[in-house]
Amino acid sequence: AYDAAKEVFADAAASQEEVDNAAAALQSAIDGLKLAGEISTAVLEYALELSETVDTEGVIESVVNIFNERKAVAQDILARVQAGDQSVTQAMVDQSWADLIEIMQYMSFKSGDMTDLQKVVDYAKTLDLSKYLDDGQQAFKDALAAGEAVLAEEFAEQDEIDQAWKALLKAMSELRLKPSKDALEALIADANELNTEGASEEAVAAFNSALTRALCVLEDDQATEEEVTAAEAGLKAAMDQLVASAGGTTETPSQPASPDGSAGGNDSGQNNGTSAKGSSQSNGTSGNKTAAAASGSKAVKTGDSALPIAGSAAAMMLAAAVVLAKRKRS
Repeated sequence: AYDAAKEVFADAAASQEEVDNAAAALQSAIDGLKLAGEISTAVLEYALELSETVDTEGVIESVVNIFNERKAVAQDILARVQAGDQSVTQAMVDQSWADLIEIMQYMSFKSGDMTDLQKVVDYAKTLDLSKYLDDGQQAFKDALAAGEAVLAEEFAEQDEIDQAWKALLKAMSELRLKPSKDALEALIADANELNTEGASEEAVAAFNSALTRALCVLEDDQATEEEVTAAEAGLKAAMDQLVASAGGTTETPSQPASPDGSAGGNDSGQNNGTSAKGSSQSNGTSGNKTAAAASGSKAVKTGDSALPIAGSAAAMMLAAAVVLAKRKRS
């Protein structure tokens, strides 16, 4: 623009329009030079000064990376202005310091400590849920999923992290292991050996009912510890009642001795063969009672005739035997 203006100025034949155009072009160029020389970097320089005091320790890695990138851009813009790079505009300078100040405001985004959450999640993933009752499993699965989601978060705060592992730990504490049914199964096997003959109808009915409940609990994969304990206690009480009703005993006494010190039983009647007929019959009866007592809760006193309800008891015992056999095979 300056050279063109000089040529027009030296040309005596130049028209007024050419002179005006040259003057306008030169003035525009001069204004451009003034604008470049007037670019202010004071704010940018102070922003860079502030950036030197920023503490990035513990700050989320992605935030630190952006901060370093923007700081480098601001430093480059300032260096170019100071070197007289006329391609740098005031808008570029202002944008650089604004970007730098903005990212400095994220320095509070510090990475939360995931150590405790990671430990709790790792332990939770070792649990074999097939050993636990269904109740509480869904809450546990939800808490585990939430904990893993927090672990994957880059901007998770400490409060969120702490809440996640505490919720998971609470869900684990509320899981319930499936109770052992070994004692109940053994008691059902004992019940299957009982003889209902000679027992009262009420005792047999109570026994059948208790055995039914026990079998249901035994087969119920979701039975609780309380249910197993109650079924076991109920069946034991019914068995004791059945034995007592038939004139037996719930304990297993030792084999009684005969008055002369020898072992009791039918042999006692034979050894006393020289006694009176009534005495021999008495000894024979004593032998039968001894056999029943010796078997404890697994046998009851036999009678001359079975109660009508004994058929249902036999069917129940058969069902129990089938259930026990199936569990042993499994």
